[in-house]
Amino acid sequence: YIMSIISDLSIFGNYSQNENRVTAALLHILKLGGTEFIGNVISELDDIDFPSSEIQITTQTKENANIYDGLLECDFSFRILIESKITPEAINPKQLEGLIRNSVNPSDYILYITTDYKKPKLLEGIDKVYWTNWKDILAILIRVAPEKETLNFLISEFEKFLDVLN
Repeated sequence: YIMSIISDLSIFGNYSQNENRVTAALLHILKLGGTEFIGNVISELDDIDFPSSEIQITTQTKENANIYDGLLECDFSFRILIESKITPEAINPKQLEGLIRNSVNPSDYILYITTDYKKPKLLEGIDKVYWTNWKDILAILIRVAPEKETLNFLISEFEKFLDVLN
């Protein structure tokens, strides 16, 4: 009997890059949790004004020259562009500049999720650019998750996946 690596058995998708897989996993959890759950998670991050209507969730969204790792959108009146990194200090200044340039609407926010323990210097002082790390995202998911068996199972599996990725 040969044990397989958990990332080879992931229930979270088939992207070849771990960065895309972990983002897709988070987006699946948010989608299953529903609008109220998403609002609770986002409100834990910072003072983002979150709408109460239906949220569309997409992964690997291409817009102009950028490809966002994830996008939370509500009737084009609200967007959170998600960029994730799974290695420390991996923020690309050119990519950040492109994200800022494309987030021109007053209701656009950029959320960077990284493995860093403190906010990367490149993200400091930029309006409507928010940061958190994967450890904090996991803690928020656990804290605000309603008692739904499937959702709690996915969060538990997500925690294992993050552990495998360190």
